[in-house]
Amino acid sequence: MGGGAKKKSIAMAEKAQRRSTTKDGEEKEKKESSGTQKTGPKSVAIGDELMKTIKKEAPKMNAVTPYVIASKYNIKLSSAKTILRELEKANLLRKACGNHRVSVYAPPSKKAEETAAA
Repeated sequence: MGGGAKKKSIAMAEKAQRRSTTKDGEEKEKKESSGTQKTGPKSVAIGDELMKTIKKEAPKMNAVTPYVIASKYNIKLSSAKTILRELEKANLLRKACGNHRVSVYAPPSKKAEETAAA
């Protein structure tokens, strides 16, 4: 019933031998898919200049999500969420819709700006 391990076929033995040689001396070339890009580490600290540019450009966009801000300015998603909450408190953006996972912000309407200024 039991028996030992199955003997590898010649092709499988050759593959195993190739794998062991690539690990030891040679560098294995990896194929990169055309759709993905390698990016550097995302910044955690948000500088004053970055905050100024986001304050200037975010109200001009039709719809703003944390992902849009994070990918455009190469910052972490959590940092983008806090930035958008701060912009909402400053009445530069309003929360258009969202749930517990994602929030969609839009520029404030003209009526809201007039009542806030008065």
